[in-house]
Amino acid sequence: MATINGSVSQRADSYSFYIEWSESNVDIASNSSKVTATVYVKCTDHNAWANGLSQTLTIDGTKFTGTADVDLSEGKTVKLISGSKTITHTADGSKKITISADCDLPDGGGWGPAWGSASGTATLTTIPRASTPTVSGTTIGSSMTITTNRASSSFTHTLTYSIGSLSGTIATGVGASKTWTIPPSLADAIPNATSGTLKITCVTYNGSTKIGSKTISCTITVPNTSDYKPSISKVTLAEAVSGLATQFGCYVQNKSKISGSVTASGAHSSTIKTYKIVINGSTYTSRTFTTGVLKTSGSNSYSVTVTDSRGRTDTSTGTFTVVAYASPKLSTFSVVRCDSDGTENDEGEYAKVVIVGSISSVNSKNTYSYGLQYKKNDDTSYTDYSITNDAYSINKTITDIVVDVDSSYDFVFTMGDYFSTVSKGTSLETGFTLMNWHPSGKGIGFGKVAEEEGIFDIGLKTKFTGGIKPIIPESITDLNDYKTGGLYFFGSAYTPINIPAGVNGWLEVMEGLSGWVKQIWYRLGTNNSNDYQTYVRTLNGSVWSNWRRLKTAEEDYYQSGDTETIGRCITGGYVTSSTTSIRCSILLPKKMDNVTPTITGGSISARASTGGYLLSAVDVASAVTSVAKTSNTLVMYFNSTTAYNTTNNTPVSIDFVDLVVSFK
Repeated sequence: MATINGSVSQRADSYSFYIEWSESNVDIASNSSKVTATVYVKCTDHNAWANGLSQTLTIDGTKFTGTADVDLSEGKTVKLISGSKTITHTADGSKKITISADCDLPDGGGWGPAWGSASGTATLTTIPRASTPTVSGTTIGSSMTITTNRASSSFTHTLTYSIGSLSGTIATGVGASKTWTIPPSLADAIPNATSGTLKITCVTYNGSTKIGSKTISCTITVPNTSDYKPSISKVTLAEAVSGLATQFGCYVQNKSKISGSVTASGAHSSTIKTYKIVINGSTYTSRTFTTGVLKTSGSNSYSVTVTDSRGRTDTSTGTFTVVAYASPKLSTFSVVRCDSDGTENDEGEYAKVVIVGSISSVNSKNTYSYGLQYKKNDDTSYTDYSITNDAYSINKTITDIVVDVDSSYDFVFTMGDYFSTVSKGTSLETGFTLMNWHPSGKGIGFGKVAEEEGIFDIGLKTKFTGGIKPIIPESITDLNDYKTGGLYFFGSAYTPINIPAGVNGWLEVMEGLSGWVKQIWYRLGTNNSNDYQTYVRTLNGSVWSNWRRLKTAEEDYYQSGDTETIGRCITGGYVTSSTTSIRCSILLPKKMDNVTPTITGGSISARASTGGYLLSAVDVASAVTSVAKTSNTLVMYFNSTTAYNTTNNTPVSIDFVDLVVSFK
């Protein structure tokens, strides 16, 4: 029983007015309870009475009215009015109501209470309602315990879940708790992350009556196990170069390329986002790829890594074999004259041909061929010599080719495989004779037979003890007309046109095949900066190329006697520890390895970063205190006219005008 105290309108010292209330019939199913209230007046002194007095009691907005005969005397309590009401509680089972009373009381000629009123809040019992569950264990594929935290042991529950587009019933008729294995299929609702939000709804029943429902959220995790990781099911490697697989059935060093593809899939709705294939020293990032040429023979390894939309990875490794291959190699090809038995003889009438070479077998799948041809020097067609060889290497000496002792010959040997052919030519000179006249009487040979008319033909190593005197032209004054091989000198008699530089010099002319001519012009030196320049150009058919000057190593370095003038140079420097000395450096166009630089002209202005000029248009030569060099870097120190409150390492802006550096 609870009390709500009120008040009376007079003689409060002798009367008290109050309401007593109680709660009963608390009904969980209907979420309601019954409240009964009774109004009383109590007398502690004096007497007062009256009949038919009006009484009002209000319970949670419901009024109860009546009349009462009230007879009050010392120590007496009188019941005025009573009422009961069934109250429906709020959804969470709680409830607060207002109870009030207004009653007419005896006046008693001023000795009675006259009027009584009371009002107060009644807090009712909280009726157990819907359970709010809690969970433990949140890894997909593992057990989760759901505790209902029910308010009454008579409550039962239906548990359901939802995540993304997936939903289902966990269990019905659940009492205090439920252990549930989180289905692996829930990972399908989290394709792009390793965790997601799972909602669990708990519907509470009292018997067959639904009390209410509560929904909670929890984070469930996709486990980092093989069932939930991407997988590489297949890595395919194949020859990418057309024809090689058919011919060799293997990868060939320096020739093959690999065309590859990766087959991979995600897990539980994840997708493959990235590929990383490391092979042949390179990395590829697409599902299909083609390598460069395979460089390394023997066993080669590769690795493939895929990453899915959850950031999980799978890696596959493997090996492939590359068979060694090198281009055909001709180690030796020589031809000399010999006798019929193979004995070398400068005047022999047979040719001795020595051939040594090799071809890569590539598991005996490579092709091979060898061919030898020869002809007289002035013939237009070759004679084929049949070479029989059933192996990938050749080491032959041939001595049965008959040659004319008075003729020179051209020999060509060719060897080839599936990929390429190598050819090499060499010549066989005529038989040796110390001196021989050409039949026309207009040609001569030394150490060999004279084969060409109008040719001074030397077959011996030559030494010119008396030197070689250049040709001094007398009539041809255009260098474009000099196409005959020789060394020419142009002195003071005249200056030819189309000369690249200078006035006098030497012209070297070299003839080639098919109309090619090369000219080199050596400029006559007079001990100045343009001394000893060399120029070169070529003639192809009827068109001369432009002259190109050949640069000498000396042009990268200053020479003694050189000067360098810099019209304007703005650079940076700093104050040294003395506070009146400035250090700065500039880069020069050439190196100063073998010379000593000296500052011989120009002006300098220097302004400190703190403000104020340390030097203002001062003559450089008088201000400089020392000069140092490093390669092409010129380092200079200057005395300033004032310190301007600078300290060690204060930055300085420096402006040179017409700076002259001399070298000796």
